[in-house]
Amino acid sequence: MLGSKISNVLLPKVVLPVVDRLSDNKAWSYLQEYLRSDHEDPAARRERQWRKLKRLLDHAYRNTVYYRELMDSVGLNPDRIRTPEDLRRLPVTTKQDLRAAFPDKILASNIDLEDVRISNTSGTAGRPLVLAQDSDDINRKYASKVRTRYMMGCEIGDKVLRLAPNECQPCFSDGTSPDVTLGQLLRMKMENHPDFNQARFIYMERGLVNRFVHRRSFPPPLEPNFLETGLERYLDLLRREKPEVLAGHPLYLYLLAREVEQQGVRISGVKAIDCTGDLSTASLRAYLSSQFNAPAYQIYGGCEWGRISGTCEESHGPMHLLDDLCYVEFLDPAAEPVGEGELGNIIVTSLTNYAMPLIRFEHGDVGWYTDEPCSCGRTSRRLDVEGRLQGLIMRDGEAIPSSAFMERLLPRKGVMLFQVRQLDDDRYELRYLPDRAEPADPEWLHQQMAEVLGEDADISVTIDDIVKTAPSGKYRLSSSKTFQTFRCLSEERREADLGEFW
Repeated sequence: MLGSKISNVLLPKVVLPVVDRLSDNKAWSYLQEYLRSDHEDPAARRERQWRKLKRLLDHAYRNTVYYRELMDSVGLNPDRIRTPEDLRRLPVTTKQDLRAAFPDKILASNIDLEDVRISNTSGTAGRPLVLAQDSDDINRKYASKVRTRYMMGCEIGDKVLRLAPNECQPCFSDGTSPDVTLGQLLRMKMENHPDFNQARFIYMERGLVNRFVHRRSFPPPLEPNFLETGLERYLDLLRREKPEVLAGHPLYLYLLAREVEQQGVRISGVKAIDCTGDLSTASLRAYLSSQFNAPAYQIYGGCEWGRISGTCEESHGPMHLLDDLCYVEFLDPAAEPVGEGELGNIIVTSLTNYAMPLIRFEHGDVGWYTDEPCSCGRTSRRLDVEGRLQGLIMRDGEAIPSSAFMERLLPRKGVMLFQVRQLDDDRYELRYLPDRAEPADPEWLHQQMAEVLGEDADISVTIDDIVKTAPSGKYRLSSSKTFQTFRCLSEERREADLGEFW
Protein backbone atom coordinates (compact mmCIF):
# COMPACT_ATOMS: atom_id res chain seq x y z
CA MET A 1 0.00 0.00 0.00
CA LEU A 2 2.85 2.41 0.78
CA GLY A 3 4.36 1.63 -2.63
CA SER A 4 1.09 2.62 -4.29
CA LYS A 5 0.90 5.89 -2.38
CA ILE A 6 4.43 6.80 -3.44
CA SER A 7 3.67 5.87 -7.07
CA ASN A 8 0.39 7.80 -6.94
CA VAL A 9 2.39 10.94 -6.18
CA LEU A 10 5.62 10.46 -8.15
CA LEU A 11 4.16 9.23 -11.44
CA PRO A 12 1.56 11.98 -12.11
CA LYS A 13 3.38 14.80 -10.31
CA VAL A 14 6.97 14.17 -11.41
CA VAL A 15 7.82 11.26 -13.70
CA LEU A 16 5.20 11.50 -16.46
CA PRO A 17 5.24 15.32 -16.77
CA VAL A 18 9.07 15.29 -16.97
CA VAL A 19 9.06 12.52 -19.61
CA ASP A 20 6.42 14.46 -21.51
CA ARG A 21 8.49 17.63 -21.49
CA LEU A 22 11.88 16.10 -22.30
CA SER A 23 10.94 13.45 -24.87
CA ASP A 24 8.56 12.60 -27.71
CA ASN A 25 6.43 10.48 -25.35
CA LYS A 26 3.42 12.77 -24.98
CA ALA A 27 1.02 10.37 -23.24
CA TRP A 28 0.64 12.74 -20.28
CA SER A 29 -0.38 15.64 -22.53
CA TYR A 30 -2.78 13.42 -24.44
CA LEU A 31 -4.39 12.29 -21.18
CA GLN A 32 -5.06 15.90 -20.19
CA GLU A 33 -6.60 16.52 -23.62
CA TYR A 34 -8.89 13.51 -23.27
CA LEU A 35 -10.02 14.46 -19.78
CA ARG A 36 -10.93 17.96 -20.99
CA SER A 37 -12.61 16.61 -24.13
CA ASP A 38 -14.98 14.46 -22.07
CA HIS A 39 -16.73 17.61 -20.81
CA GLU A 40 -16.52 19.63 -24.02
CA ASP A 41 -19.39 20.86 -26.18
CA PRO A 42 -20.34 17.85 -28.36
CA ALA A 43 -20.55 19.91 -31.53
CA ALA A 44 -16.99 21.22 -31.12
CA ARG A 45 -15.73 17.72 -30.39
CA ARG A 46 -17.47 16.24 -33.45
CA GLU A 47 -16.02 18.98 -35.67
CA ARG A 48 -12.50 18.20 -34.41
CA GLN A 49 -13.13 14.48 -34.86
CA TRP A 50 -14.12 15.00 -38.50
CA ARG A 51 -10.98 17.06 -39.15
CA LYS A 52 -8.87 14.23 -37.71
CA LEU A 53 -10.72 11.73 -39.88
CA LYS A 54 -10.17 13.81 -43.04
CA ARG A 55 -6.46 14.13 -42.27
CA LEU A 56 -6.20 10.35 -41.78
CA LEU A 57 -8.07 9.64 -45.04
CA ASP A 58 -5.71 11.91 -46.96
CA HIS A 59 -2.67 10.22 -45.39
CA ALA A 60 -4.00 6.72 -46.09
CA TYR A 61 -4.80 7.54 -49.71
CA ARG A 62 -1.38 9.04 -50.37
CA ASN A 63 0.73 6.51 -48.47
CA THR A 64 -0.96 3.08 -48.51
CA VAL A 65 -1.66 0.92 -51.52
CA TYR A 66 -4.63 -0.79 -49.88
CA TYR A 67 -6.70 2.32 -49.12
CA ARG A 68 -5.78 4.04 -52.37
CA GLU A 69 -7.00 1.01 -54.34
CA LEU A 70 -10.09 0.71 -52.12
CA MET A 71 -11.10 4.35 -52.61
CA ASP A 72 -10.38 4.24 -56.33
CA SER A 73 -12.51 1.10 -56.69
CA VAL A 74 -15.64 3.05 -55.69
CA GLY A 75 -14.72 6.35 -57.33
CA LEU A 76 -13.70 8.10 -54.13
CA ASN A 77 -10.76 10.17 -52.99
CA PRO A 78 -10.35 12.15 -49.75
CA ASP A 79 -11.57 15.39 -51.36
CA ARG A 80 -14.87 13.71 -52.26
CA ILE A 81 -15.54 12.57 -48.70
CA ARG A 82 -17.28 15.56 -47.18
CA THR A 83 -20.03 13.95 -45.09
CA PRO A 84 -20.69 10.73 -43.16
CA GLU A 85 -22.84 9.62 -46.10
CA ASP A 86 -19.84 9.97 -48.41
CA LEU A 87 -17.70 7.99 -45.99
CA ARG A 88 -20.19 5.11 -46.02
CA ARG A 89 -19.49 4.59 -49.71
CA LEU A 90 -16.07 3.29 -48.67
CA PRO A 91 -16.37 -0.48 -48.13
CA VAL A 92 -15.82 -1.89 -44.65
CA THR A 93 -12.42 -3.50 -44.05
CA THR A 94 -12.33 -7.00 -42.55
CA LYS A 95 -9.62 -8.88 -40.68
CA GLN A 96 -9.14 -11.01 -43.76
CA ASP A 97 -8.50 -7.85 -45.81
CA LEU A 98 -5.83 -6.72 -43.35
CA ARG A 99 -4.08 -10.10 -43.32
CA ALA A 100 -3.95 -10.13 -47.12
CA ALA A 101 -2.64 -6.54 -47.29
CA PHE A 102 0.02 -6.86 -44.57
CA PRO A 103 2.72 -5.63 -44.78
CA ASP A 104 3.34 -4.19 -48.24
CA LYS A 105 -0.10 -2.76 -49.03
CA ILE A 106 -1.23 -1.59 -45.59
CA LEU A 107 1.89 -0.11 -43.95
CA ALA A 108 2.31 3.59 -44.73
CA SER A 109 5.23 4.27 -47.07
CA ASN A 110 6.19 7.53 -45.33
CA ILE A 111 6.60 6.02 -41.84
CA ASP A 112 10.06 5.12 -40.53
CA LEU A 113 9.81 1.41 -39.67
CA GLU A 114 12.31 1.89 -36.83
CA ASP A 115 9.61 3.91 -35.10
CA VAL A 116 6.99 1.17 -35.53
CA ARG A 117 5.98 -1.47 -33.01
CA ILE A 118 4.67 -4.75 -34.39
CA SER A 119 2.23 -6.73 -32.27
CA ASN A 120 -0.19 -9.65 -32.41
CA THR A 121 -3.81 -9.08 -31.49
CA SER A 122 -5.04 -10.97 -28.45
CA GLY A 123 -8.25 -12.46 -29.77
CA THR A 124 -7.16 -13.71 -33.16
CA ALA A 125 -7.05 -17.44 -33.75
CA GLY A 126 -5.45 -19.27 -36.63
CA ARG A 127 -3.26 -16.93 -38.63
CA PRO A 128 -2.50 -13.92 -36.38
CA LEU A 129 -3.67 -10.45 -37.27
CA VAL A 130 -0.47 -8.46 -37.05
CA LEU A 131 -0.65 -4.76 -36.23
CA ALA A 132 1.87 -1.97 -36.63
CA GLN A 133 1.76 1.16 -34.49
CA ASP A 134 3.85 4.31 -34.54
CA SER A 135 5.10 5.67 -31.22
CA ASP A 136 2.59 8.54 -31.17
CA ASP A 137 -0.27 6.06 -31.53
CA ILE A 138 1.15 3.97 -28.68
CA ASN A 139 1.21 7.04 -26.45
CA ARG A 140 -2.37 7.94 -27.29
CA LYS A 141 -3.54 4.42 -26.54
CA TYR A 142 -1.74 4.50 -23.19
CA ALA A 143 -3.52 7.79 -22.41
CA SER A 144 -6.86 6.17 -23.28
CA LYS A 145 -6.14 3.39 -20.77
CA VAL A 146 -5.35 5.85 -17.99
CA ARG A 147 -8.52 7.83 -18.86
CA THR A 148 -10.66 4.77 -18.12
CA ARG A 149 -8.82 4.23 -14.82
CA TYR A 150 -9.54 7.83 -13.83
CA MET A 151 -13.21 7.25 -14.70
CA MET A 152 -13.19 4.37 -12.19
CA GLY A 153 -11.83 6.63 -9.46
CA CYS A 154 -8.39 5.01 -9.62
CA GLU A 155 -4.98 6.63 -9.91
CA ILE A 156 -1.79 6.18 -11.90
CA GLY A 157 0.41 3.90 -9.85
CA ASP A 158 -2.37 1.77 -8.38
CA LYS A 159 -1.29 -1.87 -8.29
CA VAL A 160 -3.01 -4.02 -10.94
CA LEU A 161 -3.66 -7.76 -11.12
CA ARG A 162 -4.85 -8.77 -14.59
CA LEU A 163 -6.51 -12.14 -15.18
CA ALA A 164 -7.06 -12.96 -18.85
CA PRO A 165 -6.33 -15.67 -21.42
CA ASN A 166 -4.13 -13.41 -23.53
CA GLU A 167 -3.57 -9.85 -24.65
CA CYS A 168 -1.99 -7.81 -27.41
CA GLN A 169 1.77 -8.39 -27.30
CA PRO A 170 4.68 -6.61 -29.01
CA CYS A 171 6.44 -9.22 -31.09
CA PHE A 172 9.38 -9.98 -33.36
CA SER A 173 9.01 -9.99 -37.14
CA ASP A 174 8.26 -13.74 -37.06
CA GLY A 175 5.32 -13.23 -34.68
CA THR A 176 7.02 -14.62 -31.56
CA SER A 177 7.00 -12.57 -28.37
CA PRO A 178 9.63 -13.80 -25.88
CA ASP A 179 10.64 -11.95 -22.74
CA VAL A 180 13.72 -9.77 -23.28
CA THR A 181 16.21 -8.90 -20.54
CA LEU A 182 18.33 -5.75 -20.50
CA GLY A 183 21.42 -7.85 -21.20
CA GLN A 184 19.81 -9.46 -24.24
CA LEU A 185 18.70 -6.08 -25.48
CA LEU A 186 22.24 -4.65 -25.24
CA ARG A 187 23.68 -7.67 -27.07
CA MET A 188 21.13 -7.31 -29.85
CA LYS A 189 22.09 -3.64 -30.18
CA MET A 190 25.81 -4.48 -30.42
CA GLU A 191 25.10 -7.21 -32.98
CA ASN A 192 22.84 -4.93 -35.02
CA HIS A 193 20.15 -7.58 -34.75
CA PRO A 194 17.27 -7.04 -37.24
CA ASP A 195 14.70 -7.38 -34.43
CA PHE A 196 16.43 -4.99 -32.04
CA ASN A 197 13.71 -2.32 -32.32
CA GLN A 198 10.97 -4.85 -31.61
CA ALA A 199 13.01 -6.22 -28.68
CA ARG A 200 13.24 -2.66 -27.38
CA PHE A 201 9.44 -2.34 -27.42
CA ILE A 202 9.07 -5.69 -25.62
CA TYR A 203 11.58 -4.69 -22.93
CA MET A 204 10.06 -1.23 -22.49
CA GLU A 205 6.55 -2.63 -22.06
CA ARG A 206 7.27 -5.66 -19.87
CA GLY A 207 10.46 -4.67 -18.12
CA LEU A 208 9.67 -1.04 -17.39
CA VAL A 209 6.13 0.21 -18.08
CA ASN A 210 4.20 -2.80 -16.75
CA ARG A 211 6.52 -3.16 -13.79
CA PHE A 212 6.94 0.43 -12.65
CA VAL A 213 4.08 2.44 -14.21
CA HIS A 214 1.17 0.01 -14.39
CA ARG A 215 2.61 -1.97 -11.43
CA ARG A 216 0.86 -4.90 -13.05
CA SER A 217 0.95 -8.66 -12.54
CA PHE A 218 -0.28 -10.84 -15.41
CA PRO A 219 -0.31 -14.55 -14.46
CA PRO A 220 -0.76 -17.35 -17.03
CA PRO A 221 -4.27 -18.18 -18.27
CA LEU A 222 -6.49 -20.85 -16.81
CA GLU A 223 -5.89 -24.43 -17.91
CA PRO A 224 -8.72 -26.89 -18.73
CA ASN A 225 -8.51 -28.25 -15.17
CA PHE A 226 -9.07 -24.79 -13.71
CA LEU A 227 -11.57 -26.05 -11.15
CA GLU A 228 -8.83 -27.96 -9.36
CA THR A 229 -5.75 -25.79 -9.78
CA GLY A 230 -6.08 -22.51 -11.64
CA LEU A 231 -8.68 -20.78 -9.52
CA GLU A 232 -6.87 -21.65 -6.32
CA ARG A 233 -3.69 -20.21 -7.83
CA TYR A 234 -5.53 -17.01 -8.77
CA LEU A 235 -6.99 -16.74 -5.28
CA ASP A 236 -3.54 -17.11 -3.75
CA LEU A 237 -2.27 -14.35 -6.06
CA LEU A 238 -5.14 -12.08 -5.10
CA ARG A 239 -4.36 -12.51 -1.42
CA ARG A 240 -0.61 -12.11 -1.90
CA GLU A 241 -0.54 -9.25 -4.44
CA LYS A 242 -3.28 -7.18 -2.75
CA PRO A 243 -4.09 -5.19 -5.92
CA GLU A 244 -6.01 -1.94 -5.95
CA VAL A 245 -7.30 -2.71 -9.46
CA LEU A 246 -8.54 -6.20 -10.32
CA ALA A 247 -8.66 -6.32 -14.11
CA GLY A 248 -9.34 -8.83 -16.81
CA HIS A 249 -11.63 -11.00 -18.84
CA PRO A 250 -15.13 -10.85 -17.23
CA LEU A 251 -15.59 -14.63 -17.18
CA TYR A 252 -12.17 -15.15 -15.57
CA LEU A 253 -13.16 -12.66 -12.90
CA TYR A 254 -16.53 -14.36 -12.52
CA LEU A 255 -14.95 -17.80 -12.01
CA LEU A 256 -12.62 -16.35 -9.39
CA ALA A 257 -15.58 -14.65 -7.68
CA ARG A 258 -17.35 -18.03 -7.51
CA GLU A 259 -14.28 -19.45 -5.80
CA VAL A 260 -14.24 -16.55 -3.33
CA GLU A 261 -17.91 -17.13 -2.53
CA GLN A 262 -17.63 -20.90 -2.16
CA GLN A 263 -14.59 -20.65 0.13
CA GLY A 264 -16.13 -17.84 2.18
CA VAL A 265 -13.09 -15.58 1.66
CA ARG A 266 -13.31 -11.89 2.55
CA ILE A 267 -11.56 -9.67 -0.02
CA SER A 268 -10.48 -6.15 0.90
CA GLY A 269 -8.33 -3.40 -0.58
CA VAL A 270 -9.63 -3.56 -4.17
CA LYS A 271 -10.65 -0.08 -5.36
CA ALA A 272 -12.17 -1.07 -8.71
CA ILE A 273 -12.86 -4.06 -10.95
CA ASP A 274 -11.89 -3.49 -14.59
CA CYS A 275 -13.96 -5.77 -16.88
CA THR A 276 -12.32 -5.74 -20.29
CA GLY A 277 -11.60 -8.01 -23.23
CA ASP A 278 -15.08 -9.51 -23.57
CA LEU A 279 -18.75 -9.26 -22.75
CA SER A 280 -20.08 -8.46 -19.29
CA THR A 281 -23.62 -7.70 -18.14
CA ALA A 282 -24.99 -5.52 -15.35
CA SER A 283 -25.92 -8.58 -13.26
CA LEU A 284 -22.48 -10.12 -13.70
CA ARG A 285 -20.76 -6.87 -12.68
CA ALA A 286 -23.06 -6.61 -9.65
CA TYR A 287 -22.01 -10.13 -8.64
CA LEU A 288 -18.32 -9.27 -9.00
CA SER A 289 -18.85 -6.19 -6.85
CA SER A 290 -20.52 -8.23 -4.11
CA GLN A 291 -17.65 -10.76 -3.93
CA PHE A 292 -14.67 -8.42 -4.28
CA ASN A 293 -16.21 -5.53 -2.28
CA ALA A 294 -15.50 -2.96 -4.99
CA PRO A 295 -17.40 -1.32 -7.86
CA ALA A 296 -17.15 -3.10 -11.23
CA TYR A 297 -16.69 -1.12 -14.44
CA GLN A 298 -17.11 -2.09 -18.08
CA ILE A 299 -14.37 -1.15 -20.57
CA TYR A 300 -14.44 -1.57 -24.34
CA GLY A 301 -11.66 -1.31 -26.87
CA GLY A 302 -9.15 -3.43 -28.70
CA CYS A 303 -5.50 -3.77 -29.58
CA GLU A 304 -6.36 -2.03 -32.82
CA TRP A 305 -7.48 1.26 -31.29
CA GLY A 306 -6.99 1.28 -27.52
CA ARG A 307 -9.69 1.81 -24.92
CA ILE A 308 -12.31 3.70 -26.84
CA SER A 309 -14.91 3.71 -24.05
CA GLY A 310 -15.62 2.95 -20.42
CA THR A 311 -18.17 3.39 -17.67
CA CYS A 312 -17.84 6.07 -15.01
CA GLU A 313 -18.86 6.21 -11.36
CA GLU A 314 -22.42 7.21 -12.38
CA SER A 315 -23.00 5.13 -15.52
CA HIS A 316 -23.33 1.42 -14.79
CA GLY A 317 -24.33 0.40 -18.31
CA PRO A 318 -23.43 2.39 -21.44
CA MET A 319 -19.79 3.46 -21.75
CA HIS A 320 -18.46 6.93 -22.60
CA LEU A 321 -16.90 7.02 -26.08
CA LEU A 322 -13.57 8.77 -26.63
CA ASP A 323 -14.27 10.66 -29.87
CA ASP A 324 -10.72 12.00 -30.12
CA LEU A 325 -9.39 8.46 -30.42
CA CYS A 326 -11.85 6.93 -32.86
CA TYR A 327 -14.78 7.38 -35.21
CA VAL A 328 -17.48 4.79 -34.45
CA GLU A 329 -20.44 3.71 -36.60
CA PHE A 330 -23.35 1.42 -35.69
CA LEU A 331 -24.62 -0.17 -38.91
CA ASP A 332 -27.38 -2.51 -40.03
CA PRO A 333 -26.81 -5.29 -42.61
CA ALA A 334 -27.46 -2.79 -45.40
CA ALA A 335 -24.51 -0.72 -44.07
CA GLU A 336 -26.87 2.07 -43.00
CA PRO A 337 -26.81 3.69 -39.53
CA VAL A 338 -29.13 2.22 -36.93
CA GLY A 339 -31.14 4.42 -34.59
CA GLU A 340 -30.40 5.18 -30.96
CA GLY A 341 -30.79 2.04 -28.85
CA GLU A 342 -30.91 -0.31 -31.88
CA LEU A 343 -28.48 -3.19 -32.26
CA GLY A 344 -25.81 -2.60 -34.89
CA ASN A 345 -22.49 -3.87 -36.17
CA ILE A 346 -19.79 -1.75 -34.47
CA ILE A 347 -17.46 -0.36 -37.14
CA VAL A 348 -14.47 1.66 -35.91
CA THR A 349 -11.91 3.97 -37.52
CA SER A 350 -8.77 4.60 -35.48
CA LEU A 351 -7.91 8.30 -35.72
CA THR A 352 -4.37 7.98 -34.36
CA ASN A 353 -2.55 5.12 -36.14
CA TYR A 354 -0.65 6.49 -39.14
CA ALA A 355 1.74 3.56 -39.46
CA MET A 356 -1.07 1.13 -40.32
CA PRO A 357 -4.36 2.99 -40.86
CA LEU A 358 -7.53 1.16 -39.77
CA ILE A 359 -10.47 2.79 -41.52
CA ARG A 360 -14.03 1.46 -41.21
CA PHE A 361 -12.77 -1.75 -39.62
CA GLU A 362 -15.09 -4.61 -38.68
CA HIS A 363 -13.75 -5.77 -35.34
CA GLY A 364 -16.54 -8.32 -34.84
CA ASP A 365 -18.72 -6.84 -32.05
CA VAL A 366 -22.37 -5.80 -31.95
CA GLY A 367 -23.93 -3.17 -29.73
CA TRP A 368 -25.90 0.05 -29.54
CA TYR A 369 -25.47 3.72 -28.63
CA THR A 370 -27.33 6.37 -26.71
CA ASP A 371 -27.13 10.15 -26.70
CA GLU A 372 -28.85 10.33 -23.31
CA PRO A 373 -26.83 12.61 -21.00
CA CYS A 374 -24.97 11.06 -18.10
CA SER A 375 -25.29 12.52 -14.60
CA CYS A 376 -21.47 12.59 -14.31
CA GLY A 377 -21.36 15.62 -16.62
CA ARG A 378 -19.44 14.00 -19.47
CA THR A 379 -20.99 14.91 -22.79
CA SER A 380 -19.91 12.06 -25.04
CA ARG A 381 -22.12 9.57 -26.81
CA ARG A 382 -22.25 6.27 -24.94
CA LEU A 383 -22.23 2.70 -26.20
CA ASP A 384 -22.98 -0.76 -24.88
CA VAL A 385 -21.71 -4.05 -26.30
CA GLU A 386 -23.99 -7.10 -26.54
CA GLY A 387 -21.52 -9.72 -27.78
CA ARG A 388 -19.56 -11.00 -30.76
CA LEU A 389 -20.86 -11.27 -34.30
CA GLN A 390 -20.14 -15.01 -34.37
CA GLY A 391 -22.45 -15.47 -31.39
CA LEU A 392 -25.34 -13.48 -32.92
CA ILE A 393 -28.26 -15.80 -33.75
CA MET A 394 -30.72 -14.62 -36.41
CA ARG A 395 -34.22 -16.02 -35.90
CA ASP A 396 -37.46 -14.84 -37.54
CA GLY A 397 -35.78 -11.56 -38.46
CA GLU A 398 -34.61 -10.93 -34.89
CA ALA A 399 -30.94 -10.67 -33.92
CA ILE A 400 -30.28 -12.47 -30.60
CA PRO A 401 -26.87 -11.59 -29.10
CA SER A 402 -24.82 -13.52 -26.54
CA SER A 403 -25.90 -11.13 -23.79
CA ALA A 404 -29.48 -12.49 -23.99
CA PHE A 405 -28.24 -15.88 -22.75
CA MET A 406 -25.65 -14.51 -20.36
CA GLU A 407 -28.22 -12.34 -18.56
CA ARG A 408 -30.36 -15.42 -17.81
CA LEU A 409 -27.68 -17.94 -16.85
CA LEU A 410 -24.76 -16.05 -15.24
CA PRO A 411 -24.47 -15.68 -12.38
CA ARG A 412 -27.01 -18.29 -11.33
CA LYS A 413 -26.87 -21.11 -8.82
CA GLY A 414 -26.41 -24.43 -10.54
CA VAL A 415 -24.49 -23.19 -13.60
CA MET A 416 -20.75 -22.59 -13.65
CA LEU A 417 -20.32 -21.94 -17.38
CA PHE A 418 -22.33 -22.66 -20.52
CA GLN A 419 -22.27 -22.60 -24.31
CA VAL A 420 -25.22 -22.27 -26.67
CA ARG A 421 -24.66 -23.68 -30.15
CA GLN A 422 -26.90 -23.14 -33.12
CA LEU A 423 -26.67 -26.50 -34.91
CA ASP A 424 -28.81 -25.43 -37.88
CA ASP A 425 -31.46 -22.78 -38.60
CA ASP A 426 -33.88 -23.96 -35.91
CA ARG A 427 -31.99 -26.48 -33.77
CA TYR A 428 -29.93 -25.53 -30.70
CA GLU A 429 -27.84 -27.16 -28.02
CA LEU A 430 -27.13 -25.83 -24.52
CA ARG A 431 -24.12 -27.48 -22.90
CA TYR A 432 -23.35 -26.41 -19.35
CA LEU A 433 -20.82 -27.07 -16.63
CA PRO A 434 -22.82 -27.55 -13.44
CA ASP A 435 -22.07 -25.91 -10.15
CA ARG A 436 -20.18 -28.27 -7.85
CA ALA A 437 -22.61 -27.65 -5.00
CA GLU A 438 -25.96 -27.96 -6.78
CA PRO A 439 -26.58 -28.71 -10.49
CA ALA A 440 -29.27 -26.67 -12.20
CA ASP A 441 -32.66 -28.12 -13.13
CA PRO A 442 -32.50 -29.09 -16.85
CA GLU A 443 -36.18 -28.21 -17.32
CA TRP A 444 -35.55 -24.72 -15.94
CA LEU A 445 -32.58 -24.30 -18.28
CA HIS A 446 -34.70 -25.44 -21.24
CA GLN A 447 -37.36 -22.88 -20.35
CA GLN A 448 -34.79 -20.09 -20.15
CA MET A 449 -33.59 -20.96 -23.65
CA ALA A 450 -37.13 -21.21 -24.99
CA GLU A 451 -37.96 -17.74 -23.67
CA VAL A 452 -35.04 -16.36 -25.69
CA LEU A 453 -35.23 -18.52 -28.84
CA GLY A 454 -39.00 -19.19 -28.97
CA GLU A 455 -41.21 -21.95 -27.61
CA ASP A 456 -41.12 -23.76 -30.96
CA ALA A 457 -37.30 -23.96 -31.08
CA ASP A 458 -35.71 -27.42 -30.95
CA ILE A 459 -33.44 -27.18 -27.88
CA SER A 460 -31.39 -29.89 -26.21
CA VAL A 461 -29.80 -29.43 -22.76
CA THR A 462 -26.69 -31.41 -21.88
CA ILE A 463 -24.34 -31.48 -18.89
CA ASP A 464 -20.67 -31.24 -19.86
CA ASP A 465 -17.54 -32.05 -17.87
CA ILE A 466 -15.73 -28.96 -19.16
CA VAL A 467 -16.56 -25.92 -21.23
CA LYS A 468 -13.94 -25.56 -23.91
CA THR A 469 -12.40 -22.23 -24.80
CA ALA A 470 -11.97 -20.77 -28.26
CA PRO A 471 -8.45 -21.06 -29.72
CA SER A 472 -7.87 -17.53 -28.41
CA GLY A 473 -8.33 -18.86 -24.87
CA LYS A 474 -11.57 -16.94 -24.32
CA TYR A 475 -14.86 -18.51 -23.30
CA ARG A 476 -17.47 -18.01 -26.02
CA LEU A 477 -21.01 -18.36 -24.72
CA SER A 478 -22.87 -18.72 -28.01
CA SER A 479 -22.07 -19.91 -31.50
CA SER A 480 -24.23 -19.01 -34.50
CA LYS A 481 -24.80 -20.48 -37.95
CA THR A 482 -26.73 -17.43 -39.14
CA PHE A 483 -24.69 -14.37 -38.07
CA GLN A 484 -23.30 -13.73 -41.56
CA THR A 485 -26.53 -12.05 -42.66
CA PHE A 486 -26.02 -9.33 -40.02
CA ARG A 487 -22.63 -8.27 -41.41
CA CYS A 488 -22.66 -4.93 -43.23
CA LEU A 489 -20.80 -6.32 -46.22
CA SER A 490 -21.82 -7.13 -49.76
CA GLU A 491 -23.26 -10.64 -50.06
CA GLU A 492 -20.17 -12.03 -51.78
CA ARG A 493 -17.91 -10.70 -48.98
CA ARG A 494 -19.92 -12.01 -46.01
CA GLU A 495 -17.89 -15.19 -45.84
CA ALA A 496 -14.72 -13.17 -45.07
CA ASP A 497 -12.88 -14.68 -42.13
CA LEU A 498 -13.57 -13.26 -38.67
CA GLY A 499 -11.10 -15.60 -36.99
CA GLU A 500 -11.63 -19.17 -35.82
CA PHE A 501 -14.34 -19.00 -33.17
CA TRP A 502 -14.40 -22.24 -31.19
